[in-house]
Amino acid sequence: MRIFFTPAKSSLKLTAIRVIPTLILLFSALFSNAQITPDANGIVYVTEAGTGDGHGWDHATHDLQGAINSGATKVFVAVGNYDVPSPHSFVMKDGSD
Repeated sequence: MRIFFTPAKSSLKLTAIRVIPTLILLFSALFSNAQITPDANGIVYVTEAGTGDGHGWDHATHDLQGAINSGATKVFVAVGNYDVPSPHSFVMKDGSD
């Protein structure tokens, strides 16, 4: 899998590591019900404010780790700040570039 960082509609900086209180992560996990779905080309789209299932920029997800775990062949990530899962790093799938 390859992850591409692409410019989005804003000029926010991508933050590799950001400490988020556990309560906020729990809250977001409880109320996020969109299942991540790659598009026909196997691509999942991620934006900082995404609320969709990831099958296009208009339906992007905010869950970068979920996009990595989704089975997509590529993950396109817009510039932004993303919540880092415990223990403070993103985990790539085996065989990813």
